Amino acid sequence: MARPMKPRALIPYLIVENGVEALTFYQQAFGARLVSHQIAADGIRVIHAHFKIGAIEFMMSDYIAEVKQDRNIPNKNQSRSMISHWVFDSHIDVDGFLENAVDAGCEIIFQFGDMFWGEYYGEIKDPFGHIWALVSPQKDKNKVSLI
Repeated sequence: MARPMKPRALIPYLIVENGVEALTFYQQAFGARLVSHQIAADGIRVIHAHFKIGAIEFMMSDYIAEVKQDRNIPNKNQSRSMISHWVFDSHIDVDGFLENAVDAGCEIIFQFGDMFWGEYYGEIKDPFGHIWALVSPQKDKNKVSLI
């Protein structure tokens, strides 16, 4: 039996191709504040970046072969990725975030709507292959999609 744990946060760490482009993208698309970042000695690759959006945090880097990052790097042609859920207080907040993200280059991959499990839900994929779910309470509790 597992011992009880009390983590206080889960912070996604994204591996991308073209980290310098990603630095700008996440700031524009998600309104993320760049807390810190380090560029590799080659002056091209991002070896670490830390973002915050309110209390939410995430980190990213380019794939760095020299440190043997044997990780699967998502790209826009793959059909798999860890999905990170953004939880909003209202569908109005989701729709505003979604509009900005799509304008910046995200693609809607799961249409937004009220779902049978009780949330307004949909998914976007960013240009680096990462999938983000946007979630809030339902718009209309009497009209539910069964997918």
